[in-house]
Amino acid sequence: FDHLFRCIKAEGRRVINNITRAASLFLVKTMFSLMLAVIVIIANEAYPFVPIQLTLISALTIGAPSVFLALEPNKNRITGNFLEKVLKKSLPGALTVVFNVVMIMIVGAYLHLDQQQISTLAVISTGLIGLVILFRVCQPLDNKRWALFFAMTVSFLCCVLFLEDLFFLTPIADFLPAMYIVLGITMVDIYPLLRIFSWSVNQVEKMLNRGQKEKNTTKATVLEK
Repeated sequence: FDHLFRCIKAEGRRVINNITRAASLFLVKTMFSLMLAVIVIIANEAYPFVPIQLTLISALTIGAPSVFLALEPNKNRITGNFLEKVLKKSLPGALTVVFNVVMIMIVGAYLHLDQQQISTLAVISTGLIGLVILFRVCQPLDNKRWALFFAMTVSFLCCVLFLEDLFFLTPIADFLPAMYIVLGITMVDIYPLLRIFSWSVNQVEKMLNRGQKEKNTTKATVLEK
């Protein structure tokens, strides 16, 4: 029975820890899609993605990696609140995507790019951010995780470069100056934005926890009286 108990406990840890890791990838797309939808409705602008483009991003930065990560062994102890941990990992990435896509829409309008060109830049930018988030989720890296990250990166680049018609993308050669400007800014700001948004989320969490403690303390004092 002792051996059976240890096996069940190890399997439970693997499932919960791996689901926590995979869920953070899925929530990034859910949150940035929702936030972008609200922004374009308020701004009365076209949504920057078409469904097939979101499929590309989801498959290579969320779907396929999640399958492999969910099947990995994981014997780490379960700590913290599930929803809290997932939100802390996914919200900074979603905010980074929203910031860069909105920037692309603004710069694209200023440079008089058409909707397909803006969508192409948004797809490349979001894909890069998704790969950076995947890289962070894969920590600590081993040979299998390096292979997974490398395979997803190469697959994304091949789709963007050679399957433009399938994913309704404009060939990159058609607007190189705009691509260099926008993607250069995106590649530079990904890491700082992730750090800034992560810090902001942590500060909000501390404020909420402090408020909850004060509320519990006040309630305990009232009960004592």
